[in-house]
Amino acid sequence: PLQDVLDDGIDCVVTRYQLEGFYFVEAAPAVSDDDAGKVRLHIQVREGPRIFLAGAPALEGVMAFPAAEVLEALDLEARPVYAPRLALVLKGKIVDFYRNRGHLFVDVEVERKIDREAGEASLAFKVKEGPPVRVESVRISGNERTWEWVIRNRVQLRAGDLYNETRMRESYRSLLRSGLFSSVSLEAKPLEGDEDGASLDVNVSEKARFKLSVLAGYGSYELLRGG
Repeated sequence: PLQDVLDDGIDCVVTRYQLEGFYFVEAAPAVSDDDAGKVRLHIQVREGPRIFLAGAPALEGVMAFPAAEVLEALDLEARPVYAPRLALVLKGKIVDFYRNRGHLFVDVEVERKIDREAGEASLAFKVKEGPPVRVESVRISGNERTWEWVIRNRVQLRAGDLYNETRMRESYRSLLRSGLFSSVSLEAKPLEGDEDGASLDVNVSEKARFKLSVLAGYGSYELLRGG
């Protein structure tokens, strides 16, 4: 419907402005017509103030690493513009920072404050680090034709290794690039009664090695035929 197309267009305009820091932007359509029956559509935009991040985000609960090291991992520019998804992007970077250093079960909460008059936003992250976690076992399932050692060679975590998110992702990509599997899942599961350990479960779905096609038909010259 035309109204849905119009609403999508308005949302695109608003999103584009917000990506540039105009957090409070408003956009509304205005429709007019003339005697000839032509309809004109105008989008009225009220930009509002541009919002910038007031300073480095506040960190609470960071104890295993220097706070400056965590902030450096956020890779923030000087006085960046504040976009609605900035908080989630930075949260993801904090989670990755910890998981790449073994803290698999880290939890991060974010608080946002926006001062429209000052044109500034502030962010605060509350971090529950959790303990460093080691991989206690690597369990492989789903392989019927593929040797287990082929899969293990592409998994970059071994029993006894400190958990590492980047190596998990690289293992996933390596298994898919092998061309042997139609789907792959890797999941680190906590061990009951052991908060410092996890099992790494690798499940694969193998691609079919062969295809069998049977063709049959009947023609006036060849009569019954098949392949």
